[in-house]
Amino acid sequence: MKKIIITTTLLLGTVFIYAQKAEPVRQVKEYTTSTEDPHNPLVNGIPYNQYKAQVQTEEKNSAAAEVKARKEAVTKKLEIQRKIENATSEQSVQEKK
Repeated sequence: MKKIIITTTLLLGTVFIYAQKAEPVRQVKEYTTSTEDPHNPLVNGIPYNQYKAQVQTEEKNSAAAEVKARKEAVTKKLEIQRKIENATSEQSVQEKK
C-alpha cells in the first residue's frame, strides 16, 4: 500500500512539474496576417521598390538642378569677366587717343 501511495505521489508530482513547464494550450487568438510582401518590405508606408524609384528620381532632379545652377554661375562669371575686359580695352583705347 505504501508503494502505491509513493508511486502515485511521484507520478502526480512529475506530471504537475511538466505541466507547469509546458507551454499553455493556445486559445483562439487573433492573428493579423500581413499583406506585406516579404521580398518587398514597406518603407515609410510604401513598397520598397516604389520608395527606391522615388528617391532615385529625387536625386536625379536635385543633381540636375545643381548642374543647372553651376552652369548659370559660370555663365555669370564669364559675362562679368567679358564686361571687365571690354571696359579695360575701351579705357586703353581712350587713353591712346
